[in-house]
Amino acid sequence: MSQTEGISQGAGAMANLARSEEDRLQPKIIITSQEMFLGTTAGTIHICYSIRQQENGETVLTYDFDSLRVKTEEVHKILTETYPQIDFRKVTILTEPRIQYDVIVNVIDICAMIGFDQPGLQVAPPEAFLGAFTGGGS
Repeated sequence: MSQTEGISQGAGAMANLARSEEDRLQPKIIITSQEMFLGTTAGTIHICYSIRQQENGETVLTYDFDSLRVKTEEVHKILTETYPQIDFRKVTILTEPRIQYDVIVNVIDICAMIGFDQPGLQVAPPEAFLGAFTGGGS
């Protein structure tokens, strides 16, 4: 029997399925001016609140990057153990427009150390975040 024309079998179909599954499961680091979250298809977890500090006479926001590292490591471990056929390397960093460049670079660096070394960046206005991660807001 020969393969039916137009039906593909083998590694190509499996690679497309794995890539589709990876895209669906891809985590997101969500950074607002108030706090930072880690989102997956299983839900969203709080990482930390923003910290306001003075630098050169200017108020800047910073975050608890140790908490980000710990929670992102946990998620990466769970994903790779649950889906060993997928090489999880992608992460989306979703921020408000006014998040400082240094914060974004720190997040990218931490994600890369863990294995999420293919970051994507998305910027959304603050109103897009209202109630999205805290149970609906009021």
